[in-house]
Amino acid sequence: MRRSIIAIAVLALSACRGLALGQTAATATLSGTVLDPTGAVVAGAEITVTETATNVSRTVKTNENGQYVVTNLLPGVYRITATAPGFRQAVISGLKIDVARGYTVNLQLEVGEIAETVEVTAGAGVELQTVDATVGNVLKGETLLRLPNINRSA
Repeated sequence: MRRSIIAIAVLALSACRGLALGQTAATATLSGTVLDPTGAVVAGAEITVTETATNVSRTVKTNENGQYVVTNLLPGVYRITATAPGFRQAVISGLKIDVARGYTVNLQLEVGEIAETVEVTAGAGVELQTVDATVGNVLKGETLLRLPNINRSA
């Protein structure tokens, strides 16, 4: 009897672990390249990605090729800030991130004082998916409830 209880507990913990690992699909990835006005890469630039609703931010640095990657971003609206010595701060605000997608945001820093800021607002226009070949859309709960299906079982 005791062995069966232990076996059930081990199976339950294994199932919970699988559910926790499956939650990574609910995140997105943001990547890009930081360039100067001449088109040369800016290595060591500091990129800060802030979710505007919660004010939670993550900071990464660009590599020697001027590239950065921020993974495991939750859905929401974000502000991206790029800074580097000898350049003006660049800000992109209003970037909407959806689940399970990859976004490419390239930034261009202008020469100037660090105290100066160049701000760009992300548009609500058509988005071109260049990171991978997936096609999808985010549906709200009410839309899912109204979908016709036989047993109401997804």
